Amino acid sequence: TPVRVRFLKSERSEENEITSTVARFIMGNPEVSFRYVVDGKTILQSFGDGLESAFLSIYGVDVLNNCYYVDTEKNGIKIKGYIGKHHFSKSNRSYQTVFINGRYVLNQTISSAISNAYASYMMKRQYPFYVLNLTIPTDAVDVNVHPNKTDVRFINNQIIYGSLYSVVSKILDGSSEVLSILSTNNDKTEEVKKDIEKPSENQSDYVKHNTTLNIFEEIKVCDVAKPVQKNNDDQIFLENKAFLEKLAKEQQLQKQQKIELAKELQIIGQALNTFLILEDGESLYLIDQHAAHERLLFDKLNESLSKADVITQPLLLPYNLTVNPIEFDFLSDRLGAIKNMGIEIEEFGTNTFKISSIPVILSNMNLEKFFLDVLSDLNALKNITLSSLLMEKLAQKACKSAIKSGDKLSDNEIKSLLDMLKGDLGLKCPHGRPIAVKITRTEIDKWFKRIV
Repeated sequence: TPVRVRFLKSERSEENEITSTVARFIMGNPEVSFRYVVDGKTILQSFGDGLESAFLSIYGVDVLNNCYYVDTEKNGIKIKGYIGKHHFSKSNRSYQTVFINGRYVLNQTISSAISNAYASYMMKRQYPFYVLNLTIPTDAVDVNVHPNKTDVRFINNQIIYGSLYSVVSKILDGSSEVLSILSTNNDKTEEVKKDIEKPSENQSDYVKHNTTLNIFEEIKVCDVAKPVQKNNDDQIFLENKAFLEKLAKEQQLQKQQKIELAKELQIIGQALNTFLILEDGESLYLIDQHAAHERLLFDKLNESLSKADVITQPLLLPYNLTVNPIEFDFLSDRLGAIKNMGIEIEEFGTNTFKISSIPVILSNMNLEKFFLDVLSDLNALKNITLSSLLMEKLAQKACKSAIKSGDKLSDNEIKSLLDMLKGDLGLKCPHGRPIAVKITRTEIDKWFKRIV
């Protein structure tokens, strides 16, 4: 009808929505045979011969090899399906699927329980993979809280949360009970056993769960502070993002002010192999050599990238990026913006893109990590421009290429850096830190009680 037509997305988007729906039908009904055809081409096909076969038809053998097969019961809840191994993560939550009594649902209690169980094993902006079918007594779950029945309400959220958290934690932590949780009928049982007998290096740092606790005691375990893996790139990413957002607001309000110089700066020297000391006859200036150089490099890279004729460099071997239908749709709508950044990208088969060239100034860019960042939160990124994400990469490159704290500089190198600054000491580095601090003669006199 005309009203419905106005709300339809592109053919590709609508197709991807249907593909995702059919994929859920297959996973939720592994005993039913499905064949899904688009424009005469078979996209998905299952044979109704069990969960493993259905899983393979959607995700393939590589994903299967990176998952544990779970078949257990906890507090009257049957839990069956696949969860990703410690090292197997995804860049967003579109790879998380839960069925309750055969119906696909989105539920925060379940999502939180599984995410918290994985917390110690996941880096920031990485999410666990899982496909689980939960069988819950019908009198313990209300399926009529959502018009489309895509969410449910439980009589006791604690039991649901605790059961899932306990089962997933025991598998990931290598608990002695894990072999009773993982199905012994799975062909990969021996492989799983080896994984458990040889836990990851850092497992000794993770919280170990007392398997004798009752359900309510187990729930309390989630309050224990687990160590979170720290990652410098993640920290830089967050700092860059915060600074760029703040900078954009500041530029709308007022133009950045320079530190006023009374006279020409005279070089006094370098302190602690980190700070340059200068004076103009009336005040002292301390310049953070790393922050200053980093900002200069960032501006230079940004200027180069902002030009219409961005110089690109062909990759020795094209990089193939395979995503799910939702991610494919998200990127397809933004191909023009990505190409404008100097990244040559094109659709290359079902749910796959081929990247052939990248900007020369980002020749060392990790493409996999860049696109993981782009896809890390599809909802949030609808309000974030792709150019701002690339700016973060520029900031990271500038940070890594800049003079470091601790580098001894010659007088000529100091003079060269100051010449590039052109007296603009009011700048900030790409992380938002000031590059210079001005100390007036009056302040110094007060330190020594020359004046009150």
